[in-house]
Amino acid sequence: MPTGPNNVEALLAKGVNALRSGKPQRALKPLRSALRAAPESAHVMHLLASALGQTGQFGEAEKWVRRALDTDPAPAEFHETLGHILNNAGQIDSAVDAYRRALVRTPRLPGALFNLARLLTTRGERNDAITHYTQLLQGEGLPASLTLQARRELGRLLMAAGEFATAERVLAKALAAQPEHVATRVRLGRARQMLGDAEGALSVLSGDEAAVVAERARVLQSLGRLVEAADGFEAALGMREDAADLAGLVEVRLWQGDVQAAAGQLMRMADANAPSLAMARARVGLAQGLEALGAASHITELESWIDADEAGTSDRALQRQLLFCLADVHHAVDQAAAAFPRYKQANAVRRGHFDPIAHRAFVDDLIRVYSEDHLASMSRSDGVGPGPVFIVGMPRSGTSLVEQVLGRHPDVVPLGERSDVARSFLEFAHRDTAWAEHLAAVTQSTLDGVARDYWRAAAVGGEPRWATDKMPQNAFYVGWIAQLFPNARVVHCQRTPEAVALSCFRQDFHDPSLAFADDLEHLASMYHDTERVCAHWASVRALPMVSLDYEALVDDFEAEVRRLLDALSLPFDARCLSFERAARFVNTASHAQVRKGLYQGARDGWRRYADALSPFTLALARLRSGTT
Repeated sequence: MPTGPNNVEALLAKGVNALRSGKPQRALKPLRSALRAAPESAHVMHLLASALGQTGQFGEAEKWVRRALDTDPAPAEFHETLGHILNNAGQIDSAVDAYRRALVRTPRLPGALFNLARLLTTRGERNDAITHYTQLLQGEGLPASLTLQARRELGRLLMAAGEFATAERVLAKALAAQPEHVATRVRLGRARQMLGDAEGALSVLSGDEAAVVAERARVLQSLGRLVEAADGFEAALGMREDAADLAGLVEVRLWQGDVQAAAGQLMRMADANAPSLAMARARVGLAQGLEALGAASHITELESWIDADEAGTSDRALQRQLLFCLADVHHAVDQAAAAFPRYKQANAVRRGHFDPIAHRAFVDDLIRVYSEDHLASMSRSDGVGPGPVFIVGMPRSGTSLVEQVLGRHPDVVPLGERSDVARSFLEFAHRDTAWAEHLAAVTQSTLDGVARDYWRAAAVGGEPRWATDKMPQNAFYVGWIAQLFPNARVVHCQRTPEAVALSCFRQDFHDPSLAFADDLEHLASMYHDTERVCAHWASVRALPMVSLDYEALVDDFEAEVRRLLDALSLPFDARCLSFERAARFVNTASHAQVRKGLYQGARDGWRRYADALSPFTLALARLRSGTT
């Protein structure tokens, strides 16, 4: 057989065509013949190595690709092929090195980026894997299948890293490309729930697959639709035996106040070993009381799951939950010295973004825009609807308690926490330096429409005297509320600063707007901003405002309730004193506490943590004195 250049080219063409058609075994013979004809050709060595690797002959494949690299180390594709061969042979670390050398030569080489990201994931190097998937998706001309796989993997990693906003965008694109993909639907639903968009989560969680049904149940639970949530978890458990689904059902029973049923459910998988069930067992113990808690065993079990992932490679939301649960067990048995470091560790697992300087400037602008003169000249709506009463203050300052008290009155309808006011304010104010101009330009007819939309969404039945809206952060929008609802009232809930700080720091808040609670100095900044903006609203008489002190409420509950009702021109009703009997579900971190009635521990429990809270106390003192 002739071995001239033309024949070599023909042999190469035959081998390449076989590789492209997915038949590497057929490529071997012509490529070996081509190599005999051109024994110094790095290109032929590389093609033969690729065919050998695809047929599982990794040892010989590695030999030929390394010879190709010895002959010509420049082509990125040669290093990429070496990475593929080593990867398939199980030599993960060597494959990573090969892919990195390929990317030094061609930074956006798709196959090298994708496979390097996958290998880094298996090694637990999540952040680097996220970086490489992101670089891959920034390239152009990628095959649709590779783009889809990369988006799914990137979305999964971002979820595990607690980067829920970015994960939501990536997963939404992946789901649009393949709407039937169950894992993507579940992750997108979870991302939206973690971002506080429960309705958006439900919109994608359609279907009867067990994973989708269970995830929908978690969202329904967050909305307080506990009967539907329990049914959903039961349905999911009927299709699969899953520890996380059982733990979800146990938690729903606890939220319903049925501790006995929660404990009974745990027996369905009594021998299962899972972090979700470890938390469920501890929470049932906490609900049953200290005598039944068995703190030592729960501490040991929770710590074993935390210690098993010292590198922090697992889902960050799960890590955070485990740490909060462990800290709560220590707290319950009066082990403050052990509890606080765990709370601190939990808050550090998933730091949200909060910029205290930017927020301080936001409050400065509010105070400037809503001066007494500006308020007097701004348009107002015609005041449709029953009130409402806006219950504001720091989170964990008693807003849920106040709404439960008022909600027991026959002339009051509780609406819970609503985001309508903040959303409409940001729509019209635009958050820029021209706030005053934007807000001054809003007409009465526009304000009437916004107010009507609020009441339409609230769906208040009957003709109550008042409806309550207990979104604490509405403290920053009282000026806008005065424009929308000129007949509204404001209840400003206050509480000892350190008690608020500890209570916030102990909560596993999912809402990204509460990211300040992850850091004691950020908590101090938010506390001070809330304090001074409420003082401003009172000084400019934006709306009638009554201040309610949590500690005074605990000391003389009936007198403070009477004062609150008087401020709203409501007759005293003894049912308001038994707020814990309200049938209504409280969809906040206070959902369990409002069923227990008042207790002194809620007032003075922070004193056990006084030393640990000193960063908050000192930061707040500096802010109040104007020295920072």
